[in-house]
Amino acid sequence: MRVQNATESQPPVPVANAACSPMRSTALFLAFFFFGFGIVTYECIDSSQRQDEAKVQSIDAGKTPPEMLTVIDKYVTYQRVGSGYTHVVFRTSKDPKVDCVTTRQFYDSVNPGSTVTGYHFPNGYFIPQSRSHDIGIVKWFSLGFGVVLGATVLAFAFAGGGERNREAVLIRINFGTKALTAIQPQLAFLLAFKLIMSGCLFWLIARYWMGWPIWGATLFAIPCSFVGLIIYDALLPRRRSRGGDESEVFGAGFKSEREKAVRLGIAVSDVERDLPQFTRNNRSCKLVRGSCVKYSLPRHGGGVRSAWSLLQRTKRDGAQLQNGYLLQGDVSDGLRQVLTKLATEFSEEYYEFEGTTTDVAVFWEEYGGADQVQRIHQVLQSLAGL
Repeated sequence: MRVQNATESQPPVPVANAACSPMRSTALFLAFFFFGFGIVTYECIDSSQRQDEAKVQSIDAGKTPPEMLTVIDKYVTYQRVGSGYTHVVFRTSKDPKVDCVTTRQFYDSVNPGSTVTGYHFPNGYFIPQSRSHDIGIVKWFSLGFGVVLGATVLAFAFAGGGERNREAVLIRINFGTKALTAIQPQLAFLLAFKLIMSGCLFWLIARYWMGWPIWGATLFAIPCSFVGLIIYDALLPRRRSRGGDESEVFGAGFKSEREKAVRLGIAVSDVERDLPQFTRNNRSCKLVRGSCVKYSLPRHGGGVRSAWSLLQRTKRDGAQLQNGYLLQGDVSDGLRQVLTKLATEFSEEYYEFEGTTTDVAVFWEEYGGADQVQRIHQVLQSLAGL
């Protein structure tokens, strides 16, 4: 939500619901597509298994007599790019040429002149040695893959139920900073999950659509899992560019941050101010009018309450602290030490701090969940007493 002419006394802005956005509709379509993919694949494989079991029971009951099949030829057909179907051609007492599609293991185990035992059924010859032993695993994996992936997309779609429309402003990227960003376990888990799902999808394609052996499909899936992750992030819209109207659909949005801030007693408001937009090497920046979020707490210190600001600028603009922070205003030695430390700790994303005679505030882009809000609350509390 873009707020026009916001002031410091502005109350917290409610979060707008975007439940009917086109992007959410797309997410719902993808979720049900994955559900359907898993269920249909499971049913197709399960039906094939039931047919094979019925043939085995008929053979065990002696209803279908065995026949000797002599291999006269074998070959591989390539009907798709890179995919192959293995064929073995037999000669029987009833038919001089029977062409059967077999598994790769059976194809490699026989040669022209070899004899195998087969059983004739209305839909063709059944060769027990050519049955796939890992088809049951594929059946359950396909079902689980479709359900988990569909549930994940569905969860991402509805996790943004409390998001708000906003424009994205590229603030800056710090290069060469020694400060390390804290690892967020939930994001690390999400990254691992996307890599695993992407790798499994490519493995299934290589193994059963392209007909590759297990080791080849595995080697193919490992690097392709990263390619799938890149494609996923490229197709998944996080924020619209300046002037856009769509909200961030996938992801937790800003709901958890707002709820945590309210519980901690932080005053939250959406404001418009001059935001620094940096070049790639951070040597220069220009100020762009845009929206951001203001978190503030009232000052409670007993000393002189001076006005000050800690802004993101460059050395050309007079920045005298680390990571290009410009300190303005008359501050005490104790406050200067605290602000200098903040300049070293907040080295990434957009953070600017400000103190007035009544309150202290931080201007930032809400992200990182409740843990990041807790960190900002501790900073504001320390500043409010100085």
